[in-house]
Amino acid sequence: MRDMKTRVIEAVRPILDPDLGYSIVDIGLIREVYVEDGGGVIVVLMTLTTPFCPFAGELKAAVIRNVEALPEVD
Repeated sequence: MRDMKTRVIEAVRPILDPDLGYSIVDIGLIREVYVEDGGGVIVVLMTLTTPFCPFAGELKAAVIRNVEALPEVD
């Protein structure tokens, strides 16, 4: 079975940067994934393509939604 960090990265890979049209994982916007409490708590460190990205809220919501969909995540 894949480790939780890998599963989180794969869960957010389908999310596309609206300006570039590429996966936020593939273009390096996901900086780090921390797995705490045996996988129940996940922290995703993410950056944006610009400091005042108008899609920041949408991207954050998409990451949260996709990570929370993993069965082991609290």
